Amino acid sequence: MLPESLLQFIWKFRLFGGNQLQLAGRESLEIIFAGHHNRDSGPDFLDARLKIDGTLWAGNVEVHRKASDWYRHTHHTDASYSNVILHVVYEDDQRILDASGNELPVLVLAPLIDSDMYDRWKVLEMHHQPIACGIWEKPTEPFYSAWLNRLLAERLEEKSGTITEVLQFTANNWEEAFYLVLARSFGFKVNAEPFEQLARSIPLKIVQKHKQSTFQLEALFLGQSGLIDQNVDDEYPRKLYEEYVFLKHQYGLRSMQPHVWKHLRMRPVNFPAIRIVQFAHLMASAPDLKQMISEVFDLLAFHKSLEVNPKGYWLTHYQIDAQSPYSPKGLGRDARLSVMINSVIPFLFIYARFRGNQELRQRVLNWLEILPPEKHAIARLWELNGVRARHAGDSQALIRLLKAYCEPGKCLDCSWGLRYLKEVPSLRFAQLSDAVD
Repeated sequence: MLPESLLQFIWKFRLFGGNQLQLAGRESLEIIFAGHHNRDSGPDFLDARLKIDGTLWAGNVEVHRKASDWYRHTHHTDASYSNVILHVVYEDDQRILDASGNELPVLVLAPLIDSDMYDRWKVLEMHHQPIACGIWEKPTEPFYSAWLNRLLAERLEEKSGTITEVLQFTANNWEEAFYLVLARSFGFKVNAEPFEQLARSIPLKIVQKHKQSTFQLEALFLGQSGLIDQNVDDEYPRKLYEEYVFLKHQYGLRSMQPHVWKHLRMRPVNFPAIRIVQFAHLMASAPDLKQMISEVFDLLAFHKSLEVNPKGYWLTHYQIDAQSPYSPKGLGRDARLSVMINSVIPFLFIYARFRGNQELRQRVLNWLEILPPEKHAIARLWELNGVRARHAGDSQALIRLLKAYCEPGKCLDCSWGLRYLKEVPSLRFAQLSDAVD
């Protein structure tokens, strides 16, 4: 027995054989409009328009696996089902009467469903891999790009939740919010929360007062993080701490507890002290939000500003009081790309939407097609399943596809899933198998 969700899917997209439809009572059926799919309580499809034996009907459509589910779900006692004009079922096992005592017209799907489509659905439903459709080639254009573009928009909207919360914290101060979102991105998931907490504890106006001195910014951020104190041994961090004590008193600051920062199972380049120093250098050189919006913003110019390179003490230290071999401490290519994709671009996209700036919105989407694709586990998984991201926009879209559709098993809500069920897809390994044979 097919699940009700699949039967709804079949009705919605008219995935049944034959052009001449006939109801269980032998009446002819012509579908003018299948109805709006209702995800809330009430009939499954609203405001449908149908011709039954040549007479035009307008109303709702209910879909069930068995006709008897009408009574089992107590629809006969629910007034919201009084305007149902068609009952779509897989198995017609019971005569159903409407509120007026008339027999409800019934369309039986069982003889109309293509057995091949049923087999394809079973492949999707019974899969044991992260990506159910991995054995099939992906749809050709324009279906391929159209779905990824929609997923990218969903991904950007998904990020809007966190940014909206930050805006509420700053009382809709966009510059302050941008500063906090940028700081969070330097935590790279593991330390995202402590980084945002650090930035929240130092108002942007204080940072801007010391923009001309990377030494003071290093002292301010490291001291406030709690990662340096009066017990440091090395001369340079001791000087930083002395400067921080002065700034702390001047601005009435209260430092964080050092235990909130995570170090375990982390590459040295991601240690909090180095990321904090890199962020301090960025705040000394990067344009603020006003500059980015008022000027003709150059993506490559901002990307260039992320190429911070702390010198001196940091060339031989990943952590305070722990010397290491000489190594440049610039923000790496993948890290810069992550900051752009996960903070700068989503923030500007949401800013453009809020301001109704379509030019900036389109520019942001264009940037995602300029930037190279990200290299992460999800991108590698998609490559194994025959999908290679062409640019950063694709890699963001594929994150959304896996998390929101593949992992929850929502193949019936996926544009590619629809194509697989409507058409016989080609197997990805068919040519390879032929060559082996």
